[in-house]
Amino acid sequence: MALAPIRTAGEARDLQEQVRERGREPLFELSYTMDESFLRDASFLRGSVLSVHAPCPGNGFFPNLASRDPAVRRDGVEVVRRSAATAALFGARLVVLHPGYTLDSAVPVDMGRRLSGLADLPDEERGQVWLADGSICSRGYCARPSYRARLAAATEGLAAAEAACRAEGVELAVEN
Repeated sequence: MALAPIRTAGEARDLQEQVRERGREPLFELSYTMDESFLRDASFLRGSVLSVHAPCPGNGFFPNLASRDPAVRRDGVEVVRRSAATAALFGARLVVLHPGYTLDSAVPVDMGRRLSGLADLPDEERGQVWLADGSICSRGYCARPSYRARLAAATEGLAAAEAACRAEGVELAVEN
């Protein structure tokens, strides 16, 4: 088993053929970097996709179900719904999701923009994130009221995201 980044539908087709020449059936995860055009061009992958990583089709932002802003959470659920529809279209069983972040806005897929957003956190929250390592919580963060508020928001958002996936006949897998 191997992981290979796929940037074009042609690369996906080439990889599929190479794996099949070795007597194996390749399986894919559709990425948050794949736009609608890529997905149209890669329709030959239907039946060979195990999972879809939200947002797919990509829109430049991860859903943020932990935002304290209800509009951002609603937008996040819609992104998960679109990802679930993509999963169903390609025959995948799972939508993979990072459920939330220490920001109240949509979270950029681009790491540089994401870290910039973390650097702009309010003072009371800035010390709760280790910027050197990305968006990792500092010691004691989970005991703070701001974390509890985000946990409650994420729990509510995850229930709605799971319902959106269930409506498309796929399951929701939550990671870190």
